[in-house]
Amino acid sequence: MRRFIQIMILIVVLTGCNKDNALLFTKKYVRDYQSQKTKELQNLSIKNDSLSDVIENNRHLVTQKDSVLLLLQEELVASQIVASELQKEIMVLKETIQGFSHSTDSLNHQLLAEQQKMLETQRTLKVQLSALQQVIVQQKQAISTLEFQVSQKTKNIEPVMTMKGYGGKKFTVVKISLSEYKIQLHLQEQSEAQPSLDYLKKKLDHMGEDVLFLMNAGMFTSSYLPKGLYIENGIEKVNIDRKKEGYGNFYLPSNGVFFITQAHEAKILKTSAYQYPTQQIKLATQSGPMLVENGVINSVLGKESPNFHYRNGIGVIDENTVVMIISEEPVRFYQLASMFKKLGCKDALYLDGAISGCWAEGRENQKGSNHFGPILSVCKK
Repeated sequence: MRRFIQIMILIVVLTGCNKDNALLFTKKYVRDYQSQKTKELQNLSIKNDSLSDVIENNRHLVTQKDSVLLLLQEELVASQIVASELQKEIMVLKETIQGFSHSTDSLNHQLLAEQQKMLETQRTLKVQLSALQQVIVQQKQAISTLEFQVSQKTKNIEPVMTMKGYGGKKFTVVKISLSEYKIQLHLQEQSEAQPSLDYLKKKLDHMGEDVLFLMNAGMFTSSYLPKGLYIENGIEKVNIDRKKEGYGNFYLPSNGVFFITQAHEAKILKTSAYQYPTQQIKLATQSGPMLVENGVINSVLGKESPNFHYRNGIGVIDENTVVMIISEEPVRFYQLASMFKKLGCKDALYLDGAISGCWAEGRENQKGSNHFGPILSVCKK
């Protein structure tokens, strides 16, 4: 400022101006200059205030930054601690895995050893099984030989027995082979007033037959004629009855036919399935209902039926084996059917009830009637 004034005086001197005017001019200039500087100082003060605010804000930011850094440092320390713990756990886990690996190796060795033992045992068992199979074959051959010897010794024993069946009921059972015995059907002559088992037995004895068993062979009319198909010695004496409905047990679904072909094959078929020409049949009798069909008991035969009677029937195990059964006490249809199934009959046919009777050596008539229409006989060949 001082230098400025000196310059102004120098200008006045050099220009020849009045000193007073120069001073006035200088003062005015100084005032203007001071005013300008004052404004500049005020502006500078304002700027300083703003700069102070900025500095204060920066201080707050620095403080916050320090706090954040402190928190981050604390979290970093905590993370380092966690990482250290994890490393310890990883080391423990590695040791555990190594121990498990050793255990697995040991177990594998044990398993291999056990497998070797099992293979050796299997080989030993195969050898023993082979030897056992040879023994079984030898035993079967021995049994077969024994059975043949027994059959030769018992060939002439009459196959009539008493057996207990479903519900504890007793039955007379006759099981025969057509290769050893013959079955015949008999229909008494009209001149004989009362067809009977006793009369037929005497008649067969007179003819020289060795009688094993006699039994009524089916239902009959009031004139003692068979109800339904009847073929005797290849001669059809009564036609087959194919009616679907009617009165009595004969028409219970479904009735059927027991027959023996000229080729000596025993069969039982439902009436609807019987289609044989007469010339192929040696004997046949029709009755109903079927007791067993294809190994299954007829579904119409109730287990708890209130109807109890002396009952008889006939069944086939195969084409050469025939079973005849008559109850020794009143029974239900189902109990008779169950007896046939128990004996292995694939098919069985009901013959009659209430009046049913039989003759066998040493056995009385089954308390039924002694007068029948068709009668079957079993005689030794």
